[in-house]
Amino acid sequence: MTAAATAELRDVLPTWLGSQGIRDGIAAELRARAFFVSRCGVADILSLVKDLATRMAAGDMDLASARVTLLQAIRAIGYTPAGGFPGTPEGAVPPAVEGTLQDLTSKRRLDLILNTQLDLTKGRGQQLRGLRPGRLEQFPAYELVRLGARAVPRNWHARWTIAGGQAVSGGRLIALKGDPVWGELGGSGNFDDALDVDFPPFAFNSGMGWVEVSAEKCRALGVTGPDGETVDEWLAKSHPLTVGRQDAAMPPPQISMTGIDPALQNALRQLGVDIVDGVAVPQGGADALRARLAARAAARAARAAARISAPATLSAWEKGGVL
Repeated sequence: MTAAATAELRDVLPTWLGSQGIRDGIAAELRARAFFVSRCGVADILSLVKDLATRMAAGDMDLASARVTLLQAIRAIGYTPAGGFPGTPEGAVPPAVEGTLQDLTSKRRLDLILNTQLDLTKGRGQQLRGLRPGRLEQFPAYELVRLGARAVPRNWHARWTIAGGQAVSGGRLIALKGDPVWGELGGSGNFDDALDVDFPPFAFNSGMGWVEVSAEKCRALGVTGPDGETVDEWLAKSHPLTVGRQDAAMPPPQISMTGIDPALQNALRQLGVDIVDGVAVPQGGADALRARLAARAAARAARAAARISAPATLSAWEKGGVL
């Protein structure tokens, strides 16, 4: 899976909302499939960021060149830290102090935007490549490792426990590909700085990534699935893990109905669309979706209960999601 193909999987979503507003106002299903930047409702700028991230991932452009290109485009449109972009709805974006992280033209913000999108593009590409037939059987798991140093590193061992993971020999953070722990690790319901993805970087400016783990090593370390499955039992399961596997039935398409007019929802039902907990699925897929949602809710409840008895190892950085 090339960087360009990976980037095409996500559609540009202009929005004036901040990070918290995006989490509160845009369904998780849509966030996972969208390409957006906090407080940026200009589609042309988002399209440029998407293109720059793709070119960086392909090795055709470095960060410095991408930063200059993006800065020039933002300024050309007329953006100012105090006033935002021309045409921004009044009161939608609070004034930013020049040079701070809220200033879209500051080096810190530009680098955060570009590096985050680059990491997401690379992470999704790695995930898809790792799920190809043959590759999955040879390397059925990932290990969470630090790829980039941070001045104040977040406690990823504590996060791993909160996400429902179990460390293996030597405290290594290893889980099988497709294990729900990866989605929990990147879920904003668990961590304020999470990106709502099940692949690296999981959170803003995390510096974390994946290294594949061989089947032989998994067996030696005793790595198991979420329900205690062995590696071979997990691989034998009939679930939509692999890319291109013919016998793996894909789940029915899902569309978020959050905020959609009730009259339109009723019209969709008459056309054969079921709506379950704010998600639209083709008729006949509701029972399967309800089962997945129930299982997910039960798993989250169990993990929430486990947090109460877990050591209070999260720092203020962890709890506040400071970047």
